[in-house]
Amino acid sequence: MAENEAGSEKTEQPTPKRLSEAKEKGQIPRSIDLNGAIILLTSLCMLWVFGGGMKNRLVHFTRECFNYITHTHISLEWLLAENPQWIKVIMMIVAPFMLVLMILTLAVSIFQSGLIWTLKPLTEPDFSKFINPFPGIVKIFKRDNWVRLLMSIGKLMLIAIVAYWVISANMDLLTTLSFLEFDSIMSISSEISIDLGIKMALAMLVLAIIDFQYQKFSMTEQLKMTKDEVKEETKAMEGDPKVRQRRRSIQMRLARERMMKNVSEADVVVTNPVELAVALKYDGEVNDSPVVVAKGARLMAARIKEIAYASSVPVVEHKPMARALYEAVEVGEVIPERLYKGVAEILAYVWEANQRRKKAAS
Repeated sequence: MAENEAGSEKTEQPTPKRLSEAKEKGQIPRSIDLNGAIILLTSLCMLWVFGGGMKNRLVHFTRECFNYITHTHISLEWLLAENPQWIKVIMMIVAPFMLVLMILTLAVSIFQSGLIWTLKPLTEPDFSKFINPFPGIVKIFKRDNWVRLLMSIGKLMLIAIVAYWVISANMDLLTTLSFLEFDSIMSISSEISIDLGIKMALAMLVLAIIDFQYQKFSMTEQLKMTKDEVKEETKAMEGDPKVRQRRRSIQMRLARERMMKNVSEADVVVTNPVELAVALKYDGEVNDSPVVVAKGARLMAARIKEIAYASSVPVVEHKPMARALYEAVEVGEVIPERLYKGVAEILAYVWEANQRRKKAAS
């Protein structure tokens, strides 16, 4: 019972497969406030930088429009028919502004969730949300909703504080507006408004970043998995662990059989003499250096020596060289250059012994 309860607790981080499936369903961490704060801040900064030129163009355009008030009736049809250049002026003023905002909106969305091409939320809607209202009622009391409520309250308080701070700092200037000309009033009011807006947008951006980080944390918590779910997913992706273990054991057995078969074709077996055995083969047409065709320790070493004796492969006792070859070279690899001299001496000894044996036999 205790094991079942422990296995049912969502304590494991979501796997890449779980995250990918959630992304396909549209379940991604996203903060709407982050989009709004960045777009608002960018808009105000663009107005601060390019607002003067935009204002001059709009003033000129407005004066041109009012010049025609006594001559004709201004309407959209008249503008399209008689004055297409005015539409061009409006587009030149507004289009760059809107284009930057569109690109920025897309960039912020990609930053938050990446590029997602999925129709699952549309093709596989969850009708239970509409049929059964009780889960929605329960969600009212969830932690996420309380966090959003606190974030909204904090946003209002922060905006109020920033507004009070900016207006207080410019109170002396504001009290003199009634004594100034209209152009000066508009200029000062615009500067204070943009300054206030930028500082509010910066404050909202800080809160939005916090909200985005919380959304990522909340989504990770929702997608957490139990130990049993991780095991089932691993089993589904990689197969049953018992089957994998059986497969590995078969592969190891086949590898050992191939290795033992290579012992009978070796030129020499270097031993420790009891603990280790390393079989070497040298074929100058294939490799420039001798190759380790088999190696083993203890029982495996005894089996290698047994096959070597049965196949009339020379067995040479050389403790330092056997240890060096066993530790430095894997089966199928050529020996390193630092072992050339020692292996060459052993092969030379074996070659001389074979020559003496052939002479004695003749």
